[in-house]
Order: sequence, then C-alpha cells, then structure tokens
Amino acid sequence: MNKKTQKALDFQKYLKEELRDPAFRKHYEEYGIQLEIASIFQRKLKIEFV
Repeated sequence: MNKKTQKALDFQKYLKEELRDPAFRKHYEEYGIQLEIASIFQRKLKIEFV
C-alpha cells in the first residue's frame, strides 16, 4: 500500500469516527448539499453558454 492509499484510508477512518458526532454530521451534510447545488448551477451555466 502506498502513502496516498494509506492517507485516503486514514481519512476515511477519521471521517467515520467524526460522523458519529451529531453536530459534525449536521455541518458535513449541509456542506455536501451546498456542493451539490453549486455543481447543478455550474452545469446549468455551462449548458447555457455552450
């Protein structure tokens, strides 16, 4: 296993632990929703200008 793979696995383990905290989970999910909305707008703008 190389360093990049190990770091990714360490982060997944860390995230799994952190998501048990309700406050952390709430903020994590809110940020995820914001990213989804931004992605939709970005695709929509790309389609309009093409």
